Amino acid sequence: MTPKHPSSLSPSLVLLLVAWELFGGLYILRMSPGALSHDYPHHLLYTQIVYGQHRLPLPYEGLETYQPPLYYLINAGLGVRNPHHPFWARLLCLQFGLIALALTAWQLERLETTPILQAIILAFIMTSPSFLFIFANYNNDSLATLLSMVILIMTWEMMRRPRNSLAISLCLVMTAALYTKLSVLYAIGAGAVLIITAALRRRISRRLAAQWLTAAVVAGALLLPWMIGHNFIRSGHLLPAPADNVIAGFTGARLPQNPIRTLLMPLGVHPGEWGDPFTHAWGPDPKTKKYSFTAYLFSTWVFDEYEFLYLPALVLWLIVLAHAWAALSGGSQARYTETGRSALLVIAMGILLFSSLMFRYPYASLMHFRYIAWVWLPLAIVWAEGARRLNSEVARWMAGSLKASLVLGTILHIALWFPLVHQAARWYY
Repeated sequence: MTPKHPSSLSPSLVLLLVAWELFGGLYILRMSPGALSHDYPHHLLYTQIVYGQHRLPLPYEGLETYQPPLYYLINAGLGVRNPHHPFWARLLCLQFGLIALALTAWQLERLETTPILQAIILAFIMTSPSFLFIFANYNNDSLATLLSMVILIMTWEMMRRPRNSLAISLCLVMTAALYTKLSVLYAIGAGAVLIITAALRRRISRRLAAQWLTAAVVAGALLLPWMIGHNFIRSGHLLPAPADNVIAGFTGARLPQNPIRTLLMPLGVHPGEWGDPFTHAWGPDPKTKKYSFTAYLFSTWVFDEYEFLYLPALVLWLIVLAHAWAALSGGSQARYTETGRSALLVIAMGILLFSSLMFRYPYASLMHFRYIAWVWLPLAIVWAEGARRLNSEVARWMAGSLKASLVLGTILHIALWFPLVHQAARWYY
């Protein structure tokens, strides 16, 4: 479908964004910074070193001090000595989520998605546990996810209407993203495959493809001072990570089988894997999803790495089924449109590139969906394309069931949200 310029925000979108602020704010107020969070004290330590000692920490000074510095430099400006610093930093992450939702809505509007379908898709995304935990916690995943989404949106915009100013802006955003977290490389890699494929199919000019790739190369070159001057000189690694030494001692986190078998094992094959819908990332629990990359990625997409034991089992399994059917029905329908195929290619390449991480670091937590949470953006496009394909009886049924699964999922997510703000959930670890 030919994209159009977006109009003003629809009332339903404004209402959804206000709801995000209200419920996200309640969540931040009610949940302590370390609850349902990933490595909160280690990220806070990085910011404290930047603020209190006016320097960047050494790569192995703490569990997260190997990370690029942009997120922590921003947080250092929020008054680390203030006892409310974690609250303000998490509130800033909530605004990153607000921008991500608004940009997703903008992209859907560009594709002439109806306001009601936009509202259905965005409500499902914003109420999903994994989306909330990324954008309401003290973690650089929030900014990395937002900037990855911006990279993809700018890539699609360059393909529609190329211009030099956009290429320069894209290079700057890529540089900022790389200085936030190196997991953005999966989004950049997926964008590169999209651009190269489009050029080979002559849907864009080779000059445009070269322009995009040049922007990516320049952004990578601008990261070299950090990689060499900070990382290599002080640690002997261009890309240091705690798995090089710290996590290596956490035997419960290791993959129980080699990465190739983990990657190739289909979801549901390991005995007991789906005894419940939770991930069971650590330890020898027979219900663990660690034996299958697909199972682990899917379960963390739905529930993150946590257990929500206060909900009836039926509700939990209905949430799983809503996510599974949304993914399957949306993908099966979106593949018939050019825009849908483009979004599916980005998702597939992002997941494929991400799967390579466990070959260097064979640990279960490094198969987590949060490293590619920007996939929410192309997923929204897939759902928009799949829900409006009505050229046959089967297509109409699939589109209707897709919308029904998104609505049902949203309702069930809300049932999970409300106990959260009353501190009824517990972190599994």
